[in-house]
Amino acid sequence: TVDEGAGWTVALDRTVADAVPPDDSGAEVAALEWTGAVTSGGGATELEYAGNLLGQPEIVDRLAGSDSAAFTAGSTSMLRDWPSAAVVTNAFGPAAAQWARVVSLDGPLPLDVVTAPMGDRWLVVGVVAR
Repeated sequence: TVDEGAGWTVALDRTVADAVPPDDSGAEVAALEWTGAVTSGGGATELEYAGNLLGQPEIVDRLAGSDSAAFTAGSTSMLRDWPSAAVVTNAFGPAAAQWARVVSLDGPLPLDVVTAPMGDRWLVVGVVAR
């Protein structure tokens, strides 16, 4: 802070802010919770980004009525390592390659679920069939 005479203010030019995303294991949990909500037909609005679901949003309709227990999480990787990264970076900018995580789900319809850190949790922002 800086004493401005009439009060204290924040010295933004001397402020350093480092992003601290939630633990990557939460991305896997978010992807599986989202899949469970979608397969049950109950919708997943609180588990998804409030904008449009990126990639292949029509997959939501294909998943309805599936057995959510049939889905298991495989690997979790950074978006920059995913072949379809442009789907997300076109919407959120190139920095998304650093903060987004892709969770591969195995099941009746193998999926890649893209998650983004929002506050202290991960939300689903995209889905693509593998």
